[in-house]
This record gives sequence, structure tokens and C-alpha cells, in this order.
Amino acid sequence: MSITKQQIEKLAARVESSTRELISIVSSHNIRQATEVCWEWTTENGKATCGGIGALAEFIKNGCKTVRWVGQRNHVRLAVNGTSVWTTSNGG
Repeated sequence: MSITKQQIEKLAARVESSTRELISIVSSHNIRQATEVCWEWTTENGKATCGGIGALAEFIKNGCKTVRWVGQRNHVRLAVNGTSVWTTSNGG
């Protein structure tokens, strides 16, 4: 199956449009990578928050509205090495 020039141009236009939209979101929500696995951004309420790439993707996917957790979350969990880790500060 070969792709036509028109299909390539249409795809390029969609990518360009999506890139502009993403750049706008990154700028308006101060999205930045804080550590190798943690991202930081500003919520719709102006509150700084952080989380992994999955949490950031959900934030963007939900129209840049913070996902509200349904149930209670434990603020302490065990890390890989068996030590207790507070999770509230990292989005949880």
C-alpha cells in the first residue's frame, strides 16, 4: 500500500495543528518535566501539581481539568526497597 502526496499533506496539516495545540497547553499550564519520572503543571484552579506521565496525559485528555479521585487514597505506600513513602506530595 502506498501513500499519496495528498494523504501526506493532510497528515502533515493534522500534525502541525496538534503540535500548535499542545504547545499552547504546555505554555498555559506551565508543564515541565521535574525529574526523570515526574512532571509538574498548573491546574485549572491555578494550583501547582505533579505526577507521572500517565497523570499528565489524563490531565490533557480531560481538557486540562483535574481528575478527582473517587475513593480515599492511602497517603503512605511501600517503595520498591520496602521503605514507607509519602504519596500526597507527588499526586499519589
